[in-house]
Amino acid sequence: MNLGQQISLASLYSLLNKKAGLQTKKLKLNIDEQVECLKNLGITFKYYSESDAKTFLTESNYFFKLKAFTKNYKKDKNNKYINLDFAYLRELSTLDTLLRALILELCLACEHLLKAQINTHCSNNDKEDGYSIVKSFLKNPKNKPRALERYEKGHKPNIYQQELIAKYYKKIFLSI
Repeated sequence: MNLGQQISLASLYSLLNKKAGLQTKKLKLNIDEQVECLKNLGITFKYYSESDAKTFLTESNYFFKLKAFTKNYKKDKNNKYINLDFAYLRELSTLDTLLRALILELCLACEHLLKAQINTHCSNNDKEDGYSIVKSFLKNPKNKPRALERYEKGHKPNIYQQELIAKYYKKIFLSI
């Protein structure tokens, strides 16, 4: 049985199990089989060669992430993608990576600015000692770090947390 037949049988098996409410395991495919699977789904390699696609799947991304982008494309009556080239999936994955990096950078910048504003406010407030604001913040269970919750319940902190918790647990302050 060739790979195409295996994939077709696996798709049929998956569909039947899905209708029956059962979960199925995905096939483990090597890089050559991944490219073959994409071809069997109607994905072309007109603008991006199979060889380059194999390199991309080996070094830059992974099959199931690229496969997730196929949900944005239509299929024909034979369940094959219409006008979908691997180059489009590659481009979407690149855009996804760039967007994630941009969002992360913006989040980190916002976090830094908020911390700076809180520190400035506390530094300029003679009534704030840096401890009471943290104590007030941690009173809300939603704000308490899991490591502190676990410590309070008697769990031993991991090696990365134990010295910090031992040193600062009773006197957590806003670092200015």
